[in-house]
Amino acid sequence: MKNIIAFPRGAGPVRREAAAWLARLDGGELDERESAELRAWLAADSRHVRELVQMARLWDAMDCMAVLAELFPAVAEPPRRTAWQWLYGPTAAALLASLVAAVALLALDLPGMLATPGRPGQSQTQELVYRTGVGEQSEVLLSDGSRLALNTHSEVRVRYEERERAVYLAGGEAYFAVAKNPELPFVVYAGRGQVRALGTAFSVRLQGEAIEVLVDEGSVRVEVASRELPAATAPDTAPADTRHSVTLGAGGRVDYASTLGGPDYLTPQRLQQALAWRSGKWVFAGESLREVVAEVSRYTRKRIEIVDPAIADLRIGGYFDIGKIDAFLSVLENGFGVSATSVNDELIQLSALDSRVTQ
Repeated sequence: MKNIIAFPRGAGPVRREAAAWLARLDGGELDERESAELRAWLAADSRHVRELVQMARLWDAMDCMAVLAELFPAVAEPPRRTAWQWLYGPTAAALLASLVAAVALLALDLPGMLATPGRPGQSQTQELVYRTGVGEQSEVLLSDGSRLALNTHSEVRVRYEERERAVYLAGGEAYFAVAKNPELPFVVYAGRGQVRALGTAFSVRLQGEAIEVLVDEGSVRVEVASRELPAATAPDTAPADTRHSVTLGAGGRVDYASTLGGPDYLTPQRLQQALAWRSGKWVFAGESLREVVAEVSRYTRKRIEIVDPAIADLRIGGYFDIGKIDAFLSVLENGFGVSATSVNDELIQLSALDSRVTQ
């Protein structure tokens, strides 16, 4: 079974809170304090109930779906006590009535929703596809507690199996904060290589055939097949003489395409700059206008063209809000003497505003 999930443009606080509760429910029974907190949260706003149910349906790969299934047991067979049933008390029944009613709408679809990736004994492995459009960014909590953040125009396939938690980066850029599980490795496949998490947070960027791996916390092992292999061959099953690997610690960066490049390490400031997209910022610290335009162009469908070669190497610095192209162009003009002309709805041309730019 495959689910295509297009991220919303932004996840509000209600959705984040619902995601956090769903993850806690998926982890097992709640204690009395946690049950009281959840009852209070559900009672505080009717949107909380709706969002929790919607998230439960969206995350049909989670154990909580099995918990929801227990709301519909055989009449003669009383259900065992679960995390949801800790909520049932004389004072809680009214608060949960609307939630149960909404969950009841899922009953007919529960058999197909209970196949959970990465769980032993499942006859069918589920694959989830997450993607963002141009200029969009978002985050999701995966079923194992790992967090996935997608940058602009990105797509990943998540396939949790008994032997590993596999993620396939089809394009764009993704950041992973990996939940530790020594018995179930977390592996990101991109191009000819794979990135194996060793308890870590890291990003992988795929642009054309070039892949960049950047470690934020912990360490990863990057392994690359140095020659073209059959399509069905995973990098870790390729002949030993075709594989090259490197282990990176925090701040480590490595590039690969057909071959694995040499690793280098970023200063904390440069690491923060490279991952600033997660906070919705472009941060430039002396990059050329050519490099800046290449980065900004990833976030818009408009083509930005430097028509004056004399300004291509102009050094740019500053903080900009991601996706706000007009504001960015205004700063180029007012702060760096670069004229931006909208030729049509699809093309913006950059040239020197006056002779000072090229001096």
